[in-house]
Amino acid sequence: LYDNDIRGADAKELCAALGELRSLRILDLGANQLGDKGAALLADAMMMGRGGREGGGGCLLEQLSLSGNEIGDEGAALIAALAAASCRLELLDMSSNDVGDAGAERVAAALGAGGALKVLDLSSNEVRDRCAARLARVLRQSAASHVDLRWNALGQEGVAALAAAHRTCARKVWLDLRGN
Repeated sequence: LYDNDIRGADAKELCAALGELRSLRILDLGANQLGDKGAALLADAMMMGRGGREGGGGCLLEQLSLSGNEIGDEGAALIAALAAASCRLELLDMSSNDVGDAGAERVAAALGAGGALKVLDLSSNEVRDRCAARLARVLRQSAASHVDLRWNALGQEGVAALAAAHRTCARKVWLDLRGN
């Protein structure tokens, strides 16, 4: 469903149908215009999936790409709640959106929630130093293997905090901080 000009308000029926797909494992809704409204509809549909059970019980997604969708902090927080509730979501791509520190902090919390999330792409957003300390703490304790924070607004302090966390990780983690 990549690049189909799906807009937030238009996503209601699509999201309702997606929530009922029991075998859906990979969903790429990149390059649409979902915005926060579409992200809310998607998160709700996925959390309620399979007969309306809350708590992500019906969500079997393993990979979710929402790159380039004009999603801000509000939508990122709702997608983060979906990621935290899912025991299967391994990859979350929220690159090229409008996610700032508030949304990135919620996504970081989802990364550290002990679920399956291993790959997180928040490149080309508006993440700043304020969120870097939270991301650094989560990076040390999460199961993450790949974190992409390229082309954000991280300053020297944020990059230093993330680099220090990366050096002290007990496992191998690919961390990309280029363009900050």
